[in-house]
Amino acid sequence: MKGILIFFALTLSPLAFSQTAGKCKTLDELIRKISSKKRYNFSSVNKIYNLNRTLKCDGAYAEGMSNIVVQALVMDYVRTLKVAGKTQSATDFVLSHIAAIADKAYLVKVVDNSMKICPRNKKELCKKIETEARKGIK
Repeated sequence: MKGILIFFALTLSPLAFSQTAGKCKTLDELIRKISSKKRYNFSSVNKIYNLNRTLKCDGAYAEGMSNIVVQALVMDYVRTLKVAGKTQSATDFVLSHIAAIADKAYLVKVVDNSMKICPRNKKELCKKIETEARKGIK
């Protein structure tokens, strides 16, 4: 019985991977389009969040998503908070993409934005964003 399970796991894994890779191509194309046009704003973060939530391709494209999230927090901070504050899942998505791979100068600006332009009703979220950005600066 163990042998049968191992056989199915080994034969179906590549199929599952290729299907996921095919679906993830859509996310890859979106990230490339956003990056090439330098459209780092809340709309871009919202699009990649919603598409990734459906496709679950985060691992393969984390660096590209992190770049978009951090730059959106630099260029469009208050509106990007609207995406981050929609649901716990959206909050987790944004927080997980404030990564150490981001340019430190951008992370410094995210910290600055978190302290200076955070709306009163988003203070808790801004503090979480600030904390994640500070982790990346160290």
